[in-house]
Amino acid sequence: MGPSPPGMMPVGPAPGTRPPMGGHMPMMPGPPMMRPPTRPMMVPTRPGMTRPDR
Repeated sequence: MGPSPPGMMPVGPAPGTRPPMGGHMPMMPGPPMMRPPTRPMMVPTRPGMTRPDR
């Protein structure tokens, strides 16, 4: 009962929450997926549609 809680806590949430939350959450749904598609899509679409539209 002694080595059970301290052994499962650092081995469970430590290696399980570090790779998926530190390499998948901030690198997939945040900056890399929303930044690359929004920059190239807004740059060629805004100056190209605003020039002939004006």
